[in-house]
Amino acid sequence: MPIVVNPSFVWPPEVDPVVSPDGRITAIVDPAHAGVLLRADFDDSVPDTPAVPDTILRRNGAANPSLETNSTGWSAYSWTGSGTRTQGQGAVGQWFFRLAATGSLTGAKGRYVDHPVEVKSGETWTVSIHVRPSRDLIMQAQGELRNSSGAVGPVSQAGPATFCPANQWTRIHLSMTAIGDATTIRHQTYLRSASLQTGDTLDLDAEMVALGALSPYFDGSTAASGSKRYRAVSGGSEEYISGSPSIPGHGATVARVRFERQDGSLVRSGNPAWAPGGYAHAYDHEATLGGGTLWRAVPIRFDGTEGTPSEYVGAVIPALSDGWAWLKPVADPNKAMLLKVEPPDLSYDGRVDTTSIAGSARPAATWDVLEGFTTQLRSLVREKPVADQLMALLDEGPVLAQFPACAGLPDFYFIRGKVDLEHVHWDGYPWRRYQWDVISIDRPDTSDSPLRIPDLSYDTVERDWTTYDQLEATVDSYNDLLTAGDENDPIVWDGGYPSDDSGIVIDGGQP
Repeated sequence: MPIVVNPSFVWPPEVDPVVSPDGRITAIVDPAHAGVLLRADFDDSVPDTPAVPDTILRRNGAANPSLETNSTGWSAYSWTGSGTRTQGQGAVGQWFFRLAATGSLTGAKGRYVDHPVEVKSGETWTVSIHVRPSRDLIMQAQGELRNSSGAVGPVSQAGPATFCPANQWTRIHLSMTAIGDATTIRHQTYLRSASLQTGDTLDLDAEMVALGALSPYFDGSTAASGSKRYRAVSGGSEEYISGSPSIPGHGATVARVRFERQDGSLVRSGNPAWAPGGYAHAYDHEATLGGGTLWRAVPIRFDGTEGTPSEYVGAVIPALSDGWAWLKPVADPNKAMLLKVEPPDLSYDGRVDTTSIAGSARPAATWDVLEGFTTQLRSLVREKPVADQLMALLDEGPVLAQFPACAGLPDFYFIRGKVDLEHVHWDGYPWRRYQWDVISIDRPDTSDSPLRIPDLSYDTVERDWTTYDQLEATVDSYNDLLTAGDENDPIVWDGGYPSDDSGIVIDGGQP
């Protein structure tokens, strides 16, 4: 069902497309040829959806921050006593680290650890830890930023002094701003204006090392909250919003479209029509004149199954005035003519067999349906180009004849027989009177009829697309209008298949 477009063709501006309620099928009346262009849109293609990476919101650079698995990374530092991973009511989870004093301690004491995070000059990092002393204490967090060459300072910074009531978990923290690049944050608890005695304990849990100001604690086992998720990663934990994987798309699944009228008859060029990209076109030049006609489109998938038909779209093709007739070659509506034609008298031959019966005054008879009518059509033509066009039309093959309603004649298909030409003078001018025998025939078969659209350069091209793959390799969609070459130079197929998409399609709007 191929077409090649003449890019200069424009539908009359007074002709507005009519679209079905579901938007699947559009009808545009072509008054110049008493036909209708039909467009179907079954583009259900889906583009590829690229992968969306996870969005990292925050990172906790403390490894094993809540000791729920083991005590890796936790130890006593400058401490007279022991440090033990202990099960019980932790600040987070059911494990914590307990420092037990075996002697009196005063000044800066606590737990020490290096966190191997990448720190850039000017960045502010905050370290925090939850503490639970066995008696009331004023406590601070102490730390420094270091690289392989030593501190990038300031050194031994201390956080705000915080009152930590006995046997309650309290979070203490320290924010540090780097004045150079660093690869390590060194952190320890810091006891200020207090002393620990033999038998005292200091519990530590829920450690966090994060870029920026103090923010709510999290680790890899923190429960999801809204769109936020948490996970353990190498060297720490992350708070993130999940991305999405790449989802491959697909092209249109509709390979062809069948165009139908409401009475069930099929549109000649749409039985079926190719639908590259899910778009298909048909041209109906056989619909009733002067009355409304409804069309719908039925999608046919690659596997041969049919999808949900479109809703109907309707349009009215202009009626004829008395004395006029449309003669439309079935294969080429571009040669359709509006002529003054005398309404013919129709003669239907009977199909009756009779047999004489001995002893009976009347014969026995059998009968069948009336044969298709025969008649003659006559037209008076003055201009030679019109006469030439009429002769070309009569030589085209089957022709559809349509008369005004007042003539009381049905639309009929015919092939012409003998043609008589008489030269006459009337009103001072030479005229040609054509008279030709008409043999009525059934409507020619519509299966796989080529798509014919008036004023398009299909007549110089004969393309044989036997498979959809060949068609798809030539065009992406009838809905893309590509202008190859000069607009007045119709695109002519050279017998090969183009390597690109140039010039084979018709626009999804008005062509």
